[in-house]
Amino acid sequence: MSDTEPAVATATLLAQGGGGGAIVPSINPATTYARDRDTYAPIDGRIYSRDHCPNYELPEQTLAALEGAQGCLLFSSGIAAADALLRALLRPGDCLVLPRLGYFAIRKHAAAHAAHIDVEVEEYADLAELEALLRKRAAAGRVRLVWVETPSNPTWEVVDISAVATLVGKHCPAAEVAVDATALTPLLCQPLKHGAHYVMHSATKYLNGHSDVVAGAVCALPLPLPLTLTLTRTLTLTLTLTLTLALALALALALARARARILSLTLTRCAAPTALPPDGQQCVAHA
Repeated sequence: MSDTEPAVATATLLAQGGGGGAIVPSINPATTYARDRDTYAPIDGRIYSRDHCPNYELPEQTLAALEGAQGCLLFSSGIAAADALLRALLRPGDCLVLPRLGYFAIRKHAAAHAAHIDVEVEEYADLAELEALLRKRAAAGRVRLVWVETPSNPTWEVVDISAVATLVGKHCPAAEVAVDATALTPLLCQPLKHGAHYVMHSATKYLNGHSDVVAGAVCALPLPLPLTLTLTRTLTLTLTLTLTLALALALALALARARARILSLTLTRCAAPTALPPDGQQCVAHA
């Protein structure tokens, strides 16, 4: 087992909230920490809660273990997490590659930030378009970041992360791949294991799952970013996602049965010896 893989089952890791010695993770309201009376050095390595807060550290460690990452940072929202990546990686003259289909707020924010710092934005609809774009851009060497969102919000388009990472490595090896895996969660996919450099989550959605926290997260190998906010409700992620997948399957089966009944009724009506409609059109069964 590698250092980045959980030492316990995923469900156990989530149920324990990352450990910390408490059955339920504690909330630490302290803003500052004690120092040595003589040297004024921090006693336990903590100085101020902005940078060293246990409320952040446990969920960060939990997410890093779930994603197989070396580090994770929490932010005040999903947009804040995406913004941190954009600001940390992009420089004037770079090229940012965005999916044409994706969460509108991130696409809008990324485009606005790119325009502000003189970064060019290209878009792709599928792997074929992405490869053509990367091949065209390869000589200039300006592509810095390729953004992936899978499944995309709200169209639920699925992108092959490994294929994207392969194309980027082949044509623009200096570029990096960031994956918005908000809808996947680390229980269904760990993008870092498929060649991505960064994984971003709007933790407000599945990772929290209770509509009572707004947060974002970035996981990476390694993580070159500053620290921000909080996340606490991953404890029920296994249950939430299991029920969601069961509901999705039940809905798909119900729709399939309904479609089969409609098709059967249509074929039965067409086979019945009835007069043609007044306009003379024949009965046609539609699948």
